[in-house]
Amino acid sequence: MKVRTALVLLILLLVVPRETRSQPDWVKQTLEKPPPQVDKRSSSVILHHFRSIEIGPSGAHTEVRFAVRVLNTEGKAAATVIEATGPDRKIDNLKGWLYHSDGSSEKLPRDGWLEVGRTGAYYTDSRFLMARFVAARVGDVAAFE
Repeated sequence: MKVRTALVLLILLLVVPRETRSQPDWVKQTLEKPPPQVDKRSSSVILHHFRSIEIGPSGAHTEVRFAVRVLNTEGKAAATVIEATGPDRKIDNLKGWLYHSDGSSEKLPRDGWLEVGRTGAYYTDSRFLMARFVAARVGDVAAFE
């Protein structure tokens, strides 16, 4: 019996893509839900959006999760996350997954982020952290946390 269980686990490890095994439960649940009905003119649709702010002795901790489906070529830009950063707002960890309509998937590379400064007439430490799946296609789902 133990040999059979070990064999099944080994087969699952070989068959199920690594990106799928490492995805959080909220992403799995989002992908399993039926797609919502949207207007034909929509370029993308938000499938999941969650924001939690926890305030403690060391300050506030914000957790953000969202997933979006690309509906047409204009919607490819929606496979992007942009978050503000600064001296009092740090991003500890940014993860992302892109699920193609053909069943394949890819993970946001660790160096897939771009940090840009704000422009203006005065100096500021405020910046933006941006990550984008440029390979997003119509029907794909991008998820970030």
